[in-house]
Amino acid sequence: MIEESPELVPDEINQGYLMKDLRYSNKLKVYQRRILVKGTTYTIKPSCCMPYMTGLTDEVEKALYFRQFNVPYEALAYGFGHDAFVKVLFRNTVRTLSFSW
Repeated sequence: MIEESPELVPDEINQGYLMKDLRYSNKLKVYQRRILVKGTTYTIKPSCCMPYMTGLTDEVEKALYFRQFNVPYEALAYGFGHDAFVKVLFRNTVRTLSFSW
C-alpha cells in the first residue's frame, strides 16, 4: 500500500513504523490497526467506516451530500432518521488523525 498510494501515508513511514495494536469492532465486524511512526500514532481503518467506528459511510452518504448545501441537522434527522443525524453530526464535529485504505 505504501508504494501504491504514498499520498495516504506520512512521509516518515519509509524510515519504519511499529504495529501498536489491532482492534476489532463488534458493531461493524471489521479490524482497525494502529501504527506508531516517529512518536505519532496513526489509525488505519477501512474507508467504509465512520470515525470512531460509529457506522458505515453508506448509512450516511445521502445525509452528508445534503450537508454540503448547509441543510440543517434537524432536517437531516427528519429526512434520514435519528441514527443518520447523529452520525453526520458526529462526523462534522470530531476530527481524527487517521488514514484509510
